[in-house]
Amino acid sequence: TPRDDAAGGCDGGTNGKWGFHTAEEDNPWWQVDLGEVLPLQQVRLWNRADTESVARRAAHFELLLSADGKSWQRAYQHPGTVFYGYHMPDRSPLVVKLTNAVARFVRIQLPGRQFLHLDEVEVIRAGPWANVALNRPAGQSSVSPWSVAHRIAQDVDWRQATAKVLAQNRDVA
Repeated sequence: TPRDDAAGGCDGGTNGKWGFHTAEEDNPWWQVDLGEVLPLQQVRLWNRADTESVARRAAHFELLLSADGKSWQRAYQHPGTVFYGYHMPDRSPLVVKLTNAVARFVRIQLPGRQFLHLDEVEVIRAGPWANVALNRPAGQSSVSPWSVAHRIAQDVDWRQATAKVLAQNRDVA
């Protein structure tokens, strides 16, 4: 599903391949729900690094922000230069700095008819450095033949899990 594939864009993994992949369509997008409106300092994008022609697809992306997921404001338009991330000598993502930005939803969108695929998207809150997009619910406009289901790591309540196992095995001896 779009949600299953989109999860690969905020799972913390970077390898130079795609974390999510939309179909070729008009104005494809990927977005993450941060769960609450937060002050944002920057968005870091790790692009695919297979080839320059593949990486070039994201060269005109727009960064959109929303408090409610319905009304969007463009915070940044990339000027058309190719960026990578994983395979560059310094392994650095493209950093989009934000000033006085607040949002609950962060969307990456391409104008025109295109595929949208990136390796990873990190959203850094203002204040103490933290990637507030990590393992948050994400969505995208479509899936492609290259889409895969990604599983988001869940916090485990080890007390509850241990109690459940002990209760299930209480009479086994």
